[in-house]
Amino acid sequence: MAGNAVRQSWTHTGTGASTSVSTLGMDGGQPGKGYDIPDRHVHVTGVTAGSNTVKIQGSVDGTNWVDWVAAFTADGYYIVNDGPMYLRTNCTVYGSGTVTVVVQKFVKD
Repeated sequence: MAGNAVRQSWTHTGTGASTSVSTLGMDGGQPGKGYDIPDRHVHVTGVTAGSNTVKIQGSVDGTNWVDWVAAFTADGYYIVNDGPMYLRTNCTVYGSGTVTVVVQKFVKD
């Protein structure tokens, strides 16, 4: 069985929630495209250098948001189990620089 990686990235240069929303919780953003491997791979950069804090938030309807992952206060690579249908990022503390969050998951055809 072949598979592919589906990803969404966000950047922040100030506080606030991202305006783009990912549907990585719905068959990898590709409805009808096989089945999901539940883990999400998260790569965070720009946090440590600028004393920034970023959270990943989730929603089941794309309107009401809750913190899905506790705040990232350091750059790093994380693996998070499963997740809600809609995802976004929220930079809650901003000092300087650019914060980038990339979330990736794998979908088998």
